[in-house]
Amino acid sequence: SRDIYISIAGTIGLVGQVPETISGSNLTENAARIIVRDGFLSRYLMYQLASPELRAQMHAKKIATTQDKLGLFRIKELVLIKPSFEEQNEIVRRVESLFAYADRLEARYSNARAQVEKLTPSLLAKAFRGELVPQDPNDEPASELLARIAAARSTDKPVKTRQSSRAKTTPSSQKG
Repeated sequence: SRDIYISIAGTIGLVGQVPETISGSNLTENAARIIVRDGFLSRYLMYQLASPELRAQMHAKKIATTQDKLGLFRIKELVLIKPSFEEQNEIVRRVESLFAYADRLEARYSNARAQVEKLTPSLLAKAFRGELVPQDPNDEPASELLARIAAARSTDKPVKTRQSSRAKTTPSSQKG
């Protein structure tokens, strides 16, 4: 069985499997090695230590100074559930199946997001080229329409709005 590491300083309770190439009891001053024995499967123990229940136990036992710390002796106080090997195997199988499913969902999400990001510029380009809806060949070009609008604006005289003319004839403005 492979041993587990657990972070004991800073971010408390991060867990993982210790690579076979690393030896020694402590990996760093911030991570401790847990030697897996006493009827536990390594991957089951790792998932149990990563569970919200065990993380809550760890956080309840931590010492808070300028940096959170979890003493090695406090790790031994954690209350673990030790089902049969058969149940541990099934739990590991189900957890890893759910992780694989989550990875597939994340890949699908990333793929869909990439497609949407490509789609927006191409939609804008099609819109500016007039390719989103069927075009009527009898319609005047946009340049002529804009020229007509600009000409109409330049010949129009400014019109006073009702509100501005009303403001001048209110009784309070006539008294002064």
